[in-house]
Amino acid sequence: REVERRLILAALLDFVKRNIGLATTDMAVVNDEKLVYIREISNYISERYPEKLTADKLAKQFLVSRQKLDADFKAIMNITLRQYILDIRIANSIRLMSQGRKVSDVTYECGFSSESHFIHIFKDHIGITPYQYSKMLSTTKD
Repeated sequence: REVERRLILAALLDFVKRNIGLATTDMAVVNDEKLVYIREISNYISERYPEKLTADKLAKQFLVSRQKLDADFKAIMNITLRQYILDIRIANSIRLMSQGRKVSDVTYECGFSSESHFIHIFKDHIGITPYQYSKMLSTTKD
């Protein structure tokens, strides 16, 4: 049981490290005025992650072509736009579940289209299902 908790913790720490690294390191070096909009887009995503966000919608919102947005985002963030959106949603789902929220509620509050989709994405990112994560949280509180 202890080994399982350590593996889960390691996966979560790796996930957080990836996301904090993106927010502090890569974004801090964006000095080129032409690419500052990537910072604005990442802020927009962080504020509106529950909404249906697509590259086309974001490109239209920020008045750039989708191809330019995809290329610039990848160049600056070192991750695809789609992956970034998923990472933000997963990070927020972890936060909400850590506050005791139900998986079914977290699914839609974090912008996932269905509970099965959320479970699949969460397991791919973290290595366990959201239910296993919630159970682990409840056993560590005891």
